[in-house]
Amino acid sequence: AEAEKLFSQALEQNPNHPDAEVWRVRRGLALHLQKKHQEAIDALTPVLETLKTPATIAEAHYLIGASQAELGQFAPAIEALEASLKADAKWRQADDALLVLAHAHNRTGKPQQAAATASRLIAEFPKSRLMDQAHYRLAEYSYATGGFDTAAANYQIVLDNYKNSPLRPHAMYGLGWSLLSRNEYEAAEKAFDQLVTEFPDDKLVARARYARGMARQ
Repeated sequence: AEAEKLFSQALEQNPNHPDAEVWRVRRGLALHLQKKHQEAIDALTPVLETLKTPATIAEAHYLIGASQAELGQFAPAIEALEASLKADAKWRQADDALLVLAHAHNRTGKPQQAAATASRLIAEFPKSRLMDQAHYRLAEYSYATGGFDTAAANYQIVLDNYKNSPLRPHAMYGLGWSLLSRNEYEAAEKAFDQLVTEFPDDKLVARARYARGMARQ
């Protein structure tokens, strides 16, 4: 909130400052981080045509798209996020833009496009801090389209490579269902059992016990 106030003051006092376009986008970021998503959209949309730096243009479109996604406006969010990546495909949060874009595609009933976008994130940003989320989302989208092999492989990557990820119990649960869907019942039982054993207090445990029972049956 304090950042929003200071950026607004700076723009009022120095509207023609060389850094003014950065301040406008940072004010939008401050609004977005306060979950004032409609205000962020309203603040950033009018200034898009005034921005000149590719990375700044990309950030503005990203913040608009991310805010629209938070509001459930997934179709316009896709347009904004694609515009962000078109402006600068390698700007500092391009991986974030791809992750939100994948989510928006999925929410508009296009899991195959969502999977392709998550795959792009993995291919283009192998050192991203979002890699556990990217593999997990790719697994989810693949499972939704019947790609149980791809789903199982990516759930396993989360478990093998990201030991501290908060998505681990979800990945175990997803892996179990992917294996169950491939009729690999003993392997599925082990995945569900791992979840029940390692995360006994997780909200997924009841469902994991049920699925483990199915595998045993």
